[in-house]
Amino acid sequence: MKDKINILVIDDSPVIPKLVKKSLVGSRYEVVDYADSGLTGVRMYGNIKPDMAFVDITMPDLDGVETVKQILKIDPNAKIIILSATDYSNIKEEFEEMGVKHFVKKPFDSDELLSALNQLIDF
Repeated sequence: MKDKINILVIDDSPVIPKLVKKSLVGSRYEVVDYADSGLTGVRMYGNIKPDMAFVDITMPDLDGVETVKQILKIDPNAKIIILSATDYSNIKEEFEEMGVKHFVKKPFDSDELLSALNQLIDF
């Protein structure tokens, strides 16, 4: 098994990557980079090829749905967790049809975040 699992955080809030990093201290997960918009996140995903990505729903230029669609064009097996304060119940089915099955609501706690990551990596 790989030592560290690399994560790209795609979220327009600069606070979120810091909170995610703090939540993951001492775990096998590591935030390797951060994108502050969907378009930047898609480009970075293609360049970095992380093990998984956190994607917010409401962002500049590309929303979460379009960001996920673009990432899946690059990597059809991408492991993605939606991390959002937005009520995603109206678009959850659309995400699930794309293969995204893990959602974490902001604000989150470390245990909740790690649980979602562990479920995804063992998926």
